[in-house]
Amino acid sequence: MAAPEDISVFVEDRPPPGGGGRGPPYFGDAEPEGSTVFVGGAERSVGGWAAHEISRRRAKWAAAPHGGGGAPSSRYRGRTYVSGGDVLESVFAGAGGGAVGGGAPAPPLGDPLGCAAERLATALEALEGALTGQGASSLWSRLGLPPDAPLTVPALTPDGVRGAQPETDVRELHRLAEEVALLAAAARGTPLAPAPPPPAALPPLPLRAVPAGDDAGVARLEEGAAPHAAAVEEYRGQVAVYFDEAAAALEEALSA
Repeated sequence: MAAPEDISVFVEDRPPPGGGGRGPPYFGDAEPEGSTVFVGGAERSVGGWAAHEISRRRAKWAAAPHGGGGAPSSRYRGRTYVSGGDVLESVFAGAGGGAVGGGAPAPPLGDPLGCAAERLATALEALEGALTGQGASSLWSRLGLPPDAPLTVPALTPDGVRGAQPETDVRELHRLAEEVALLAAAARGTPLAPAPPPPAALPPLPLRAVPAGDDAGVARLEEGAAPHAAAVEEYRGQVAVYFDEAAAALEEALSA
């Protein structure tokens, strides 16, 4: 039997659009499939990841239906019933899908929202350090505002931003983006573009919950949640771009 071909010879790094930095790896002349966004200096996929994750789960279970850890119910330990919302939480919890109810793993490798939220949280930490290191009046002087100026200060913390990484509620994501916009605008002195509005309508999630031990039922539930997950993934990508732009604004304000 012939040895498997080493596909690494076909991998090449191309510069990102606009030049500078290191681009994503491409295999030969293949272009990335689905929609992409440019976040953190790299092009990242926001179209098809959720659907791929759900298909991957089904294929893993089909390959080893009587063992191997691929049973759909294994992702929802501690649950009596599994709902469509549980599926979303599991799909976006982390690479390979995290078990609902346990400690959530890190976001998927390359997840745009996870990468952008981490950059923004780091910028917020740097901003907090700069402000608290300059005395009680440093907030006003740092932002160039008179002490009696009306100012809305969002209750936004680095931990709060990092906690948004697995968020699947598009309205909650929009609220966070608006708070980010207020803070970034105050820091740099000019407003950001409006936060991307959430979708007016999303594909419905399956209404019926299924018993957590019903592997076939859970698998059907995951497939039924795929259209909704795809729409959430698309909006998460838009918010990721916005977070990334806000982080750049904070970094610019700090460097100035």
